[in-house]
Amino acid sequence: RSPSGYFFLLMSCLFSVVSYRRVLSRHRDLDNYTSKSDIVMPFNVEVLVMEVRGLKSLGLSMKKIVYAVMKVDGCHEKMMTNKMEAEDPVWETQGDFATTVPRPHVRIELFAESSGFLELEDKRLGKLTLLPTSVHPVPLNWYSVECQGHGGKNALVEIRALVKIDRPDVLKKCGFVYVKGTNCWRKLKSRYLMLVQMTAFSFALCSYEERQSTPKTMIVVEGYTVDYCEPQYLGGSEDGNKYSYQFVAEKEGDHILFGCQDERERESWVMALYRATGQQHKPEPVLRQSSGQSGSHRHTESVVQRIGLDDFLQANVSKFDHKTLFAKLQKMTLNYRLNEGTTNLGWFSPGQTFVLEEYCSRYGVRPAFRYLCLLQEQLNRAKCGTMIDPGLMHYCYTYIESHLRGLKPDGHIGSVLQKEKEWFEGLQEELQTVALKNLRNFRACFPFGRPENALQSTLALVEKVVVTDTSSHAMLADLREEVRSCMKTAALTCYNSISAQAAHKLAEWMVQERNHRAGSEEDGVEGEEGVVQVNVDMQSVDYVVIMAQLGIEVCQEIDDFHGKAFKRFKGALQFCIETVWELFYSDMKPAVDAQSLYDSDVFRLFFRLNSFLLSHEMLSNGKFHKQLLGLFMFRTVYYLDRVEMEMMAQLGRDVAIETWDPAQDRRSSVAALENLLQRLESVQTFLSHLQWPEPDFRQHLESRRRRLAADGMEAFAKRTQRLFISSCEKGGSGSDFHYVVPAPLCVMLNAIYTLQHRLNDCCGSTADFSVQSLYRDDISDVLLQIRENMSAKLIIKLTDSLESLMSRLARYDPKSFLSSLRSLTGPKLDAIAPFVQYVSQNLTEMDNLLFVDRQQFMLAWHNVMCKKILDFVTKRPGSLVQQQLSFIAELLEQLLQCFLGYGFEEEDLKSQFYTMVQSRVQYELSAGDLLKTSASERLDSESL
Repeated sequence: RSPSGYFFLLMSCLFSVVSYRRVLSRHRDLDNYTSKSDIVMPFNVEVLVMEVRGLKSLGLSMKKIVYAVMKVDGCHEKMMTNKMEAEDPVWETQGDFATTVPRPHVRIELFAESSGFLELEDKRLGKLTLLPTSVHPVPLNWYSVECQGHGGKNALVEIRALVKIDRPDVLKKCGFVYVKGTNCWRKLKSRYLMLVQMTAFSFALCSYEERQSTPKTMIVVEGYTVDYCEPQYLGGSEDGNKYSYQFVAEKEGDHILFGCQDERERESWVMALYRATGQQHKPEPVLRQSSGQSGSHRHTESVVQRIGLDDFLQANVSKFDHKTLFAKLQKMTLNYRLNEGTTNLGWFSPGQTFVLEEYCSRYGVRPAFRYLCLLQEQLNRAKCGTMIDPGLMHYCYTYIESHLRGLKPDGHIGSVLQKEKEWFEGLQEELQTVALKNLRNFRACFPFGRPENALQSTLALVEKVVVTDTSSHAMLADLREEVRSCMKTAALTCYNSISAQAAHKLAEWMVQERNHRAGSEEDGVEGEEGVVQVNVDMQSVDYVVIMAQLGIEVCQEIDDFHGKAFKRFKGALQFCIETVWELFYSDMKPAVDAQSLYDSDVFRLFFRLNSFLLSHEMLSNGKFHKQLLGLFMFRTVYYLDRVEMEMMAQLGRDVAIETWDPAQDRRSSVAALENLLQRLESVQTFLSHLQWPEPDFRQHLESRRRRLAADGMEAFAKRTQRLFISSCEKGGSGSDFHYVVPAPLCVMLNAIYTLQHRLNDCCGSTADFSVQSLYRDDISDVLLQIRENMSAKLIIKLTDSLESLMSRLARYDPKSFLSSLRSLTGPKLDAIAPFVQYVSQNLTEMDNLLFVDRQQFMLAWHNVMCKKILDFVTKRPGSLVQQQLSFIAELLEQLLQCFLGYGFEEEDLKSQFYTMVQSRVQYELSAGDLLKTSASERLDSESL
C-alpha cells in the first residue's frame, strides 16, 4: 500500500466521523425525548347523521327499509342508525368514536335492507367520505353520496351530516402550513402540522398524512428561534403566492421557512412556537409597506402600533416610579373589578391577580406595600358604602401584620419601611372603625348571612384589631365590652326599623279598611306627593301585635342566619336580642295597660309572644318572658271571672227562652246547651293557647276551668230538671189511654244524655288526675241522679194508664161487692187493645225522639209495668178468678209482642217480675182446670 492510499483512508474516516456527529447533533433532541411511535394522541370524533334525500333517483321502493353505518379510521367499532322507511328517512343519530388518527376519513355508508330469503347481506346503496380536522370540522350541511349499481351515476342522493373532532389538551396548534426546511421537509409544499406538548417543557412539531396515527416527520422545537420574516417567493407551486405571510424557525444547522394565508394565522403560529421554544426574544412582526395598488392588498399594521404601546415597550423601566405606578394600577383594577356586573366583593379575578403578581415580581414592588395600598383602597370604598369582603380585608391585615413582626407568611423575612409602619397604624384605626360600623349594622351589611362567613370574618377582624395581645385578660374584657356595645347599638337600630315597618303596615291596613268600608279605593286621604296620610295609634293592640310579629321574624332571622357567626360571642348575641325585647316591652306595657280589662283581643299579643318565647332557647324564662307573664297574669284571672259570670247569666236567659224542639238528625237541638258547650270549649281552647309556663299558676287555671265546666253543667241540668218535672205535672193523665210523650220531654232527656257524654271532654285534662277526678266524679253523680229522677218521673207518668187498667180489673175480685154479678160476664178482653195501642204509640214516639239509651228507658218502663202487675197478683193470693187470670195472661203476651217489635230480645223482656207473674197465672189456670175436671168427673159418677 502506498502512502497516498493511507492518506485517503484517513481522510475518509475523518469525514465519516464528522458526518456522524452532525447526524447526532441534528437529532439529539429527538433521541433524548421520544420517537415517532410515542406521539399518539386520542381524538374524540362526533358524527351526527340527520337524514337522506333523493332516494327516488335510485329507483328504490319507498317502502324499503334503509339505514346508515358510520365508520372512522383508527376505530374498529361501527355504529348504525335506526331503520326507517325510504319514504321519510330521518334518523338524527349521533355516533361518538375514539381514534388516534388526527386526519381520519369518516365514511357514512347507506344500506337498503334485503327482503329475499337467499340474500345474506344488505345492499349498499352508496357511501359518503368526509375529511374533518380539529380546526376544520365538517359543518351541518347536505353532502352528495357516491352511489353504486344501476343508475348510480345519474343519482342525486344527499346526506345531511355533521362531524366534529375534539382537540386533546396536548395539541397546542394545528393546521395546513406551507413549509420548507434544510434538514426536514426539504420539498416545498403544504403540510398539515401539529404542535404537540410531549412533557412539561418539551414540544414537537409533527407533520401528518391522512389516515395515519403516527407523524411522518417531526422535530423537537427546543433550541429553535422563531421570528417573523420578509415575504419570499415560494416557487415550484401554483399556490405559492397564497402563502405570502411567512415566518422562520432557525437554529444552528437548520433553517425552516413557513408560509400562511393570512396575518392572523401567522401570528397564531408564531406565538404558539414562541411559547413552546421558550426563547427570550419575543418575535415582533415586520412592518410591510403597502403597494398602493388597491386597499385589498394593503398589509395590516402592527398590533403594537395600533394600540400605541411603542413608547412604553421601548422605555427604560428602571427610570419609572414603580411604587406609584403599581398603586395606580391596583386602584384602577379594583375600580374596574367593582364596577363589573358580577358580585365579587373586591376579590380580583385570576387574570388580574396574575398581572399584579407579575408586575410585583418583575419590578420589585414589595408585598407589604402592595397589601397596604390594597387595604387603603378597600377601606376607601367601604367608607363610601361599597361592600368589601371582610375576609379579604382580614387577609390583607394579617399579611401586613406578619411583615411588621418580621416574618412573612411563607417563612422569609420581609422588609418594611418606617413610613409604611406609620401608615399601617393609621389604617388599623380606620379598619377598626369600619369593622365596628359593620358590626353595629350587621343585619343591613350582611342580610340573611350573606356573603357567606362575612359576619364571622368581621368578628375575627374586630378581635384581631382590638386584641393585640391574646394573653392579656384586660384586652379580652375590652373586646367583649366593645362587642356588647356594638350589639346594643345594633339592637336599637333593629328596633327602630321594626317600629317604622309596623307603623307603615298598620297605616296601609287602616287605609284598606277605610276604603273597604267606603266601597271605593279612592277614599283614602292623600298628601301632596300621593302618599296616604293616616294617624297611627301607637297604643293600639294592632300596632303592638304587628311589632311583636316583626320582632319574632327578626329574632328568627338572626338565629337562622347570624347565630353561627356569633358562636364565640353567644352572650353578645343574646344581649342584642334581649335588648330588642326590652325596648319592645317599654312600648308594649303602656299599650296593654291602656286597654280595657273587658277587652280579650289583647290576648292575641300574649299568644304569639309566649309561643315564640317558649320555643326560643335563650329567651325562655328570661327577663322579658317573666315581665310578659306578670303583665298578663291578672288579666287572665279577670278573664275567667268575667267568662264565668257571663256564662251563668247567659245560661239562665237561654234556658228561659228555649223551645226544646226536636232535631231531624237525632242530634242535640238545644240552643242553650250548644251555647254552654261552645263557651266551655272556648275557655279550654283559650287555656291551651295560653301555654302558661309556670306550673303552679297553670294548675290553678286548669282547676278553675274544670270547676267552671262543672258549675255550668250542674246549673243547666238542674234548670232542665225543674222544667221537666213541671212539664210532666202539667201534661194530661195517662188513664184514658190517649197520653203521648211530649217531644220537649224527650229533648230534655237527650240534653242530659249529651251532658253526660261530653263530661270527660269538658272536665277532663292531662293535669293532676286527683284534682280532675274531684270535679268530674261530683258532677257525674249529680247528672246521673238527675237523669234517673227524670226517667222515673216519666215512667210513672206513662204507667198511670196501667194503674187505671188494674183498678178496673180489681172489681172482679171474689170479695168485692157485686163481684158475683160481674163474674157472670168477666172482664172484657177488648180493653187490652187500647192499652197496647197506647204503649205502642209511646214506644214509637220515644224511638223517634230519644237518641241515647232509648232501649234502656223502654226496658225500664216494661219492667215497671210487669212489677205493677206482679203487685196486683201478689196482693190476691189464691183469690184471682178465672177471668182475671185470662186477662192478665193475654195482657202479658200482647205487651211482650209489642216490645219485641222494637228490637228487643225475648230474654231481655222476660225479667224476674215477668217470670213471677207468668208462673202465678199459669199455676192458677192449671189448678182451675184440674178443679173443673174433678168436678165434672164427680157429677158423672153421681149420675151413674
